[in-house]
This record gives sequence, structure tokens and C-alpha cells, in this order.
Amino acid sequence: MRVLIGPGIAIPEELKLNVLKELMVKILSNDEEKYSLMDWIGSAIGIVVAGFIVFILIWPLIDPTPNKSSSLKENIHKATEK
Repeated sequence: MRVLIGPGIAIPEELKLNVLKELMVKILSNDEEKYSLMDWIGSAIGIVVAGFIVFILIWPLIDPTPNKSSSLKENIHKATEK
């Protein structure tokens, strides 16, 4: 007997039961999954990218420019005056 799992996709029922059994064994086991160096590098890159996106989104709130409508040259001149 075949079981529909999506539009036009059918798999044998035995395969579905085996997949479910393996999934339950994996969920219920206490084995810690070991992470490779590439996993750690990927996670670090993801954190840096997420932080950069958050920084870009909050930048208008923390913008230290004295007069936001002035040109960059004017703002640099005002910031360096004493």
C-alpha cells in the first residue's frame, strides 16, 4: 500500500513506518550530537551576519551625526571643531 505524503508523491507504507521509527529512536536517545569545525564556523558566520543586519537596522536610532541633513564634509568639520 502506498501513502500520499504530498501532491503527487507517494511512498510505501513500510518506508514511512521505518522513517518514523528511526526518528523516534533519534529523538528519545540521549546521544549528544557532535559538531564539526565547519558547523562551528557556519554558526559563527551566521551570528556575525545577524549582528550586522541588526546593527544596520538600529543605526538610524543611534546615528551620532550632529545634523542629519548636512553634508558629510560639514558634519566632519563640526565634529572636529573645538
